[in-house]
Amino acid sequence: MMSEINNVRNNKQWSRMRRITLSPKTMANYTEQHKKILNAIKTRTPETAAMLMKEHLENARSSLTASTLF
Repeated sequence: MMSEINNVRNNKQWSRMRRITLSPKTMANYTEQHKKILNAIKTRTPETAAMLMKEHLENARSSLTASTLF
């Protein structure tokens, strides 16, 4: 799975979208989301972890989709 993620990250279009969408505010938001997901995993609350991960992925998808408008 990590190999596939890294393949996408090495794509030129991915790099372009990241430059467009990743502001300091967005990065801070993603970091906070990651911390909450990790905490849910540490506290063994899989339902919460799944919900938080779904929200995070939806936020990232929305952000990346918006970048295609530029």
